[in-house]
Amino acid sequence: MFDTIDDIYNHIGQAMFDALPDEWDIATLTLLMDKVDVSVTMFQKYLDKSDSKGYKYFSVNKRNGVAYESKVSDAFYALFHIMKKNEDDVPWNKARFEMTSEGDFSIDFKYDEDFAWYKSLDIDSQEYEDLDIDVINQIKSWEGLPESYPRYWAKTLLVLPNVDTLTRADVSAFTLKYNNSALLKEHWQDNYSDNAMRLWEEVKQTYKNKKEKKYSIDELIFALNYDFAVMPYQNDNDDLDFYKWIFLEISKLS
Repeated sequence: MFDTIDDIYNHIGQAMFDALPDEWDIATLTLLMDKVDVSVTMFQKYLDKSDSKGYKYFSVNKRNGVAYESKVSDAFYALFHIMKKNEDDVPWNKARFEMTSEGDFSIDFKYDEDFAWYKSLDIDSQEYEDLDIDVINQIKSWEGLPESYPRYWAKTLLVLPNVDTLTRADVSAFTLKYNNSALLKEHWQDNYSDNAMRLWEEVKQTYKNKKEKKYSIDELIFALNYDFAVMPYQNDNDDLDFYKWIFLEISKLS
């Protein structure tokens, strides 16, 4: 049924169009991939042409108030599989399809680590039971939790590269996925520049002098990001060994 990405986009757009009222301006469908090929959660809303501020809600799985199988979830399953680079790849877990009444559309994807953690929980566990409903709703929103939110579960989300085959490309990918600079900027505020350089130099000296000193995961990740950012301006051929050391130190704490 869905042979190409164009087939998929056309199907989703048509399903939204058929479910909307006669008069509308912009419609958005946000999809959360709960479990691939099994279940999704969809949030659908639109702006009326006569009201540019107040969103109203619709469902692609209803026609005139009657249940209808739109197969939009199947379209997103197919899209997920097309976008996978390999068997283990998870290209995204949130998607947002937005279209206008004039026929223009855009689609965005993101992989939300917090949502992945939330979906990994056993619904019968105490940890799941203790979750605040406001936190759950934020995790399930397109925007997700703010960067400054204290994630007590963050340590379990780290996926470290293989240090035996480590390349600078691996380090680059890690820094794109795990960058806590914004959190420390908020914490240090006006002292950020001085404290950032001090921490980086201290971690670097600990490595070079083979000292025994304990750093937190956040401190090690920050030092890695900082060093990788300034690496092009350094005359240091030992950077990969430094990054391997950091990953080994993080693995001890994970």
